[in-house]
Amino acid sequence: MKHAFKSASASLLLTAACFLGLSPAYPTAASATIALDQREDAAALSTPGPALWVLKDDDSIIYLFGSIHALRDGVPWLTPTIRQAFDDAHTLVLETIIPENAGAMQAKLMQHATSSDAKPLSDRLQPEDRAAYHAALAFYTIPAAAFDRFQPWYAATNLSMLPALQAGYNPARGVEARLTMLAKGSGKPVEALETLDQQLGIFAKISDAAQIQYLNDSVKLHAETTAMFDKLVSYWLGGEADALGEMMNAALQSSPQLAEALLYQRNENWAEQLQARLERPGAQFVAVGAGHLSGDRNVQYYLAQRGLTVERLAD
Repeated sequence: MKHAFKSASASLLLTAACFLGLSPAYPTAASATIALDQREDAAALSTPGPALWVLKDDDSIIYLFGSIHALRDGVPWLTPTIRQAFDDAHTLVLETIIPENAGAMQAKLMQHATSSDAKPLSDRLQPEDRAAYHAALAFYTIPAAAFDRFQPWYAATNLSMLPALQAGYNPARGVEARLTMLAKGSGKPVEALETLDQQLGIFAKISDAAQIQYLNDSVKLHAETTAMFDKLVSYWLGGEADALGEMMNAALQSSPQLAEALLYQRNENWAEQLQARLERPGAQFVAVGAGHLSGDRNVQYYLAQRGLTVERLAD
């Protein structure tokens, strides 16, 4: 199981990109949803809760929260400490903002995911890998040619996330969806560190060979995805940032190109943006994938290189 987690974890660093293709509709009936979630939050009082960090200067404070992009129903994570920080902030900042219009989201995704290679994806795989790929698609009753006109990363993200989705993980119950609903309910503006084009364009930096390797790994380990997700969520809910970071570090050893494009470069870019955001008086609540705040070369690491100190808040 340890080896499976090592490989599969690298795939799940892509959770944000994976779920872009699902066009989650964030709740619009804010009052009803808030009432339900408040009952769930009461159970969180008996758990440590996810980690929360703070970056501040004389007149500004930025809360840094590591999110999980999809959760099962009824997972209580919004502890009093996290809720107070969110309520104190005048702005919510996410990785990116997903269009509420499903058609617009799908069009944007197709723009980035469609392959320019005339050869079908299946034909770009070695015979043994192709057979395993088709077997995995058949397991989920997906036609063999379903992704033939798409880039390998798109097929890989779908195969990586489908088991977790079938097990009840839902982006509409994820942290971003909940925070967005709360922000809209209170009139809090929502901003982003990246545009949707920037986030989807990250995959253009990954070579075809690395994408195909990612696809092959996803095929081999798709059955382990849900167990790995459960472990990550367990660490996250327990505030075990170091343990989560160890899992992430192990994953990155097998996928250096993915790590550079999807984690390290973005962490460095976000550190620059966060430093600039300190020029704004008041409080901001920044939620990014938990993998960006754990492990080597995380956001805190790049902030420290800029002479900025990030402290973890007590639970």
